[in-house]
Amino acid sequence: MQLNEKITDLLQVFKTKVLENVTFVNSFLRVLTLGLFVFGAISILNLKTEYSLKQFYPMNHPLLMQEEKLRALFQSEKNLSLLLVLKTENGTSWLMDSNFELLQQIHSSFSELSTLKSVVSMSSIQGASNTGDEISVGNIFDKTTLSERKKIAKSHPFVTPHLLTSDESATLMVLSLQSGTPVEIYNYTQSLKEHFTTNYPNISVEFGGLPVVQADLSVLLKKELFRSLGFGFILFIFGLFLVYKRARAILPVFITLVFVNIVILGSLAAFNVSLNVLLTTLPILISLDAISLVMHIQSHFQKTKNIWLTYRQLFWENLLAVVTTGMGFLMLQASSSTLIKNYGFIVGISSFAVWFLVHLALLPLTQIFLDCEFRNWLHKPAYWTLWSIRHRRPVLFGSVFIFLFGFYSLTQINWNTRILDDLPKNQSTRITTEFIDNRFGGTLEANFVVTQKNSWQKPDALKKLDAAVNQIRRLDQVGSVVSVTDFYKSMASESRRRLPASAGELAEKNFMFSLSSINPIDHFISADQKNALLQIRYKDVPSNSIQSAKVSILSILKKSFPNSVVSFFGIGTQFHSINQEISKALVFNFWHALLAIGLLLAFVFRSWRWALLACLPNLIPPLILFIFLNINQVAVKPSVAIIFSVAIGLAFTNTVYILGRVMKLQKQNNYTSYFPLKRALIEEANPCLLATTLVVLGFVVFLFSYFGMNRMFGQYMILSVVAALFGDLIFLPSFLYQFRKYFLSLILIFLITTATPSSGLANEAVDLLKKSQTLLSSKDDTAIVTMRIFEADGSKKERQLVLKRKFENHKNHVLVKIKKPIDQKGAGLLSVVEKDSEQQWIYLPSSKQVRRFVSKNKQEGVLGSELSPQDLDLTTVQSAKAELVKKAKVGGINVTLISVKSTSNQTRYSKAVLWIDQKLSLPVRIEYFGSKGHALKRIDFQNYRAFNGVFRAQKIIIKNLENKRGTDLLLSDIKVNSGLSDNDFTQRALSKD
Repeated sequence: MQLNEKITDLLQVFKTKVLENVTFVNSFLRVLTLGLFVFGAISILNLKTEYSLKQFYPMNHPLLMQEEKLRALFQSEKNLSLLLVLKTENGTSWLMDSNFELLQQIHSSFSELSTLKSVVSMSSIQGASNTGDEISVGNIFDKTTLSERKKIAKSHPFVTPHLLTSDESATLMVLSLQSGTPVEIYNYTQSLKEHFTTNYPNISVEFGGLPVVQADLSVLLKKELFRSLGFGFILFIFGLFLVYKRARAILPVFITLVFVNIVILGSLAAFNVSLNVLLTTLPILISLDAISLVMHIQSHFQKTKNIWLTYRQLFWENLLAVVTTGMGFLMLQASSSTLIKNYGFIVGISSFAVWFLVHLALLPLTQIFLDCEFRNWLHKPAYWTLWSIRHRRPVLFGSVFIFLFGFYSLTQINWNTRILDDLPKNQSTRITTEFIDNRFGGTLEANFVVTQKNSWQKPDALKKLDAAVNQIRRLDQVGSVVSVTDFYKSMASESRRRLPASAGELAEKNFMFSLSSINPIDHFISADQKNALLQIRYKDVPSNSIQSAKVSILSILKKSFPNSVVSFFGIGTQFHSINQEISKALVFNFWHALLAIGLLLAFVFRSWRWALLACLPNLIPPLILFIFLNINQVAVKPSVAIIFSVAIGLAFTNTVYILGRVMKLQKQNNYTSYFPLKRALIEEANPCLLATTLVVLGFVVFLFSYFGMNRMFGQYMILSVVAALFGDLIFLPSFLYQFRKYFLSLILIFLITTATPSSGLANEAVDLLKKSQTLLSSKDDTAIVTMRIFEADGSKKERQLVLKRKFENHKNHVLVKIKKPIDQKGAGLLSVVEKDSEQQWIYLPSSKQVRRFVSKNKQEGVLGSELSPQDLDLTTVQSAKAELVKKAKVGGINVTLISVKSTSNQTRYSKAVLWIDQKLSLPVRIEYFGSKGHALKRIDFQNYRAFNGVFRAQKIIIKNLENKRGTDLLLSDIKVNSGLSDNDFTQRALSKD
């Protein structure tokens, strides 16, 4: 008796502990559910979206690797430019005086912004003119009349069509950004719209170009996401009214959908994953999984009234349904595209997350919403599905037609796409970009590089290149072409745009270009002079037309230069080729997903016969897709091709439930001689039909998308889902019933063939500057200067010159004679500055003439270096206010920092900070600053030495902090106060060797 009492007590304690543990587990899971929801709700506020035309590109594709090398060769940067189309009121000409002055004003205002790397417009085109007696370098439109501007616009190679339409009513302005994310670019364009509306109300401004399109659509994607969520929930709720008798029963499904979406999307935001155009489909896909799981769980819960028992009974069945869907997406990892890999991984993992989150959410919800009764039609026997068995021969005949025509259609796929087709047709940036494409010489960058053993700096080679360029311009697909020959032609007279006829004339033109701080020749001829660049812009035409143009261009170049090597880079040469590779891989390799799911089912079903049988009807959706793509000649791109893998994943859901029911009935009733096929269909067909209906409703959302690719995705996913229903409820029963004895062998045959100082300090500063100036002042100087110019990419070029300078009676003489490079040897420049006037002459040895030289660019670097005349101009310091900033010790040297603010309007620098060595009273560094307070340039002075009591730095290092270019000046054979006379600074002295 006592023993029985002890056993009873022990059982009671055990029962109490189990109940306490269950209570604890339930409480813990409720807290976990609430915690995940709060985490997701907070994180989702930081959800980001992004859009890129290169979104499907593989990371290490050979074309992309080649682009990096070729861009470095020509110091070419990737495009981050905003294209502004400016249209005048009433369509008047931009060349009219009032309109042109307004364009100059707009250009000038943008040029002062530190956020921009450069500004290009018609009003900023630089060039050179040669009148025989005078050579003028600077803005080609400076001080011109309307008729003169019209002549220049008509004849100059860079005006029309690049920057001005043929009717002169629209002009293009190019703003190159320093950097910017899509959201930053979008916000910047919005601020520009307000700027033009406020300051230039009579001008119509439109924004285009690929970076603007991408930025605009990145923002649109977020609207797309929330729009699809809203439409999706409305359609799902409508569909759920077909399922439940009472509206109250819809609440647990709705709450679960909200919970699952918030947690998964919030998790992506927490891991800083941006939603792209593919991932905007994620909410619908996970909602479909969630609804299917909720309905199956609720259906069984109504029978057991025990949620844990329901979970146990449906564990493998529900997990398998989710796994097959996830496998279809995870097989996208085989793609070479990083975006598609990430999409497959995220959706695949999200499928498993849905399984966990649905079970987690329904634990408390089933206790609150106990009565979730389904409508009667769901429980009624689905006798209608037996129609396929009764008419199995016509069904099988039609299925054979699908198989044959489907595989034939696979060979007739249309791969010809256009870049802008995926973008919303009425989007303003797309309309503007198409306008630019049609009126400003194309939008798709396609650069071709011709490499030969000999130098391109020869008149004969340039002549051949120009002839090839003219042939390329005549191709219909080509909007515009720019080559080095255009620059040489631009320096010729307006009436006769011709190339240099001799090596001497060519050297003269090269010397003229070298006077600019940015030598355009360097961007079209490589440093070793063996590579020539052709900048071509294609129109946005179908990919087969682009490919035809590419072949024609390669043929023209190879014919013109038979011993050369031609390579290419740019979006126009990459986009279609790379996207076709990815599309073909997705289309032809969808069977990878089929094989993976088949192997999984073979393990789960413990029968390879059942696994093969499950795969057979799921070939129908992709074959139906092939047929419709062929009939409608839809251009297949990655966003379309990905449907095949997605369709395979979703298609298996109903197959698993039907064959799972057959196997379960067979096991329960010990059927060994035949399949309980009819009973399984009668029991499972209505739930399958309902599941398909809900899936279709989910994909209907995409039919209202802003994006053409998403609308197409929706259309063809609906088609594939309906095709999968045909395969599972019509083809599969017919096939099984007709070939129930021989289905295995038939399947085998088929599958095998298939990112403010005090005034005292001011006086001290002025006194220190005066002392420094006394130590540096001289009457004349002579030196040999070795000039080393370093480009941003690390490449360098070297010049050697003789410099003579004389300063007396407020008159400054400077004479420069070039010694190296050899092709420019003997060329010279003479400058005489007296008060506010400046006169310059240039000597070119090939013509042995001294001609007047007029430079309109006072701020340009000397001989292509980073040293501008203003950097070391004494008049700049004299027209300035000096203030002492601070005293410090830098690098073991005690220095005094003096701020010098310019009062002159002739300099781009707002101030300069001089670092004066306190011991030597000599400047060791000068830093120049712009109007926004940002550093523009730094000059270091090293190795001071006294010559006749005057100090000179033997090394000067100049660094441009904006474009990262640099110049080193090495001074040798220095002579100070050697007694130079005015006769050493005449035109005759300039022409002497």
